[in-house]
Amino acid sequence: MLTFINSNELSYFMKPIILAIAFLTSTCIFAFADGRITREGNQAAIKQSRTVISSRVQLLENSVKTNNATETTRLAAEVQGLLRNGMALTMHDINLAPKEDRKAINDRYLVLELASHQFNQLATNASANGSKLVEQAKTFLSKY
Repeated sequence: MLTFINSNELSYFMKPIILAIAFLTSTCIFAFADGRITREGNQAAIKQSRTVISSRVQLLENSVKTNNATETTRLAAEVQGLLRNGMALTMHDINLAPKEDRKAINDRYLVLELASHQFNQLATNASANGSKLVEQAKTFLSKY
């Protein structure tokens, strides 16, 4: 359990995850700029992003349960960035998808956008809205 890990050890575990996200994001940006990314590559990026978001949401849920306001605020900001990245990857998926699949993906994107917007609104006071934040993040994940 993470309750036995102090903040220095937690940052030790988070550093590789944050670096992986940064690498994934920069790879996607450069690949799209060159026009070389495939739908399969984007789907792999979405799958990896989903895993990272899920682990961050679990940490956010644990910090809410332990009433750790500082950690909740920090994790809410981190999840906010991950949700934005997930929306960007989904938008790229819309652009890479065949025309017959675009409407369904776009409808899913609109649900993600709404969940992300509601998360952003609640994140302004993360410590007070902790359980609602977790709920919105899980809504995002269920449709992502």
